[in-house]
Amino acid sequence: MPIQISVYDDKLMIFNNGYLHTGWTINTLLEKHSSQPYNPDIANTFFRASLIEAWGRGIEKIQNACRNEDVPLPKISFDGSGFWLKFTFKESQIKMIPDKVSITVVKPVVKPGVKTNEKILLLLSENPVMSLAEVAHKLDRSVSAIEQATKRLRDKGRLERIGPKKGGYWKVIELTNETQNHRKHRSTLK
Repeated sequence: MPIQISVYDDKLMIFNNGYLHTGWTINTLLEKHSSQPYNPDIANTFFRASLIEAWGRGIEKIQNACRNEDVPLPKISFDGSGFWLKFTFKESQIKMIPDKVSITVVKPVVKPGVKTNEKILLLLSENPVMSLAEVAHKLDRSVSAIEQATKRLRDKGRLERIGPKKGGYWKVIELTNETQNHRKHRSTLK
């Protein structure tokens, strides 16, 4: 079943099917808790692929993001068929929302944009010995997303790896004019 998202005048509601572990309540999710994925093999695969950073921190990360933006924490409920997250808008946000909208997200797609590619090239041109893990950390992206982006850059002939993974370095072959200008501007600020 796809994730369902509904936008109203005063709230945003997200539904995802799923179940609570035996003996768990919504309060268990809201407190510090151990990770108990339904399929540990799949969770471990996603963890090793750097698609998730840790297990059992999703609700905590949502709450921290709300606190950082000074918006109300979402209300979480479970109705037997799945979970509802209800985000209530602040008064200032309500004026920006059009009439009721309902969206069903069928397949999430995340592609690093051109800007990410240019940021990768800029970082590697400034520090050619930087690891992809360091690039991922600086750009707040997963390592696998950076690996995919650098593969595309290499395939396009814009980036080359010289030497082995350990002890080698990156050679940036092509920077766009915009990236070169940004690089020059950054060097004048140092």
